[in-house]
Amino acid sequence: MSSILFICTGNTCRSPMAEGLFNALAEKQGKESRAFSRGLFPAEGGAASPGAQYAAAELGFNLEGHRAAPLTAEDLHRADRVYGMSRQHLREIARRFPEAAEKLLPLPCGDVADPYGGSPERYLQTALQLRDALLGILEDAE
Repeated sequence: MSSILFICTGNTCRSPMAEGLFNALAEKQGKESRAFSRGLFPAEGGAASPGAQYAAAELGFNLEGHRAAPLTAEDLHRADRVYGMSRQHLREIARRFPEAAEKLLPLPCGDVADPYGGSPERYLQTALQLRDALLGILEDAE
């Protein structure tokens, strides 16, 4: 079973949506791979944003139990592949943890803009963009 790590800035919008979507899609497809998420600058313990929770509900998964957590070296060791929501995230991870550079990958769709503070529809658009990218990632997952 492979472990996929999604990283964004605060771990309340993009990366939790990617985690939840990936796990829901993997389960539906009978894949054993699972995802988790972290933030580079999270308000530790914070819940997923209301917009992210809205988008999750619209797409049939739940983020109610999510709590923001900071990225650690242990997280990077545990992950088989690490996806940043932007190239800037990947550069920051490589700067902090150069030993993890070989695991760092951009999302197939390119950078995903932060919907923070946007409308519920903006969050849903972001989740749909992530879903399309995750379907590609799942093709390579176990």
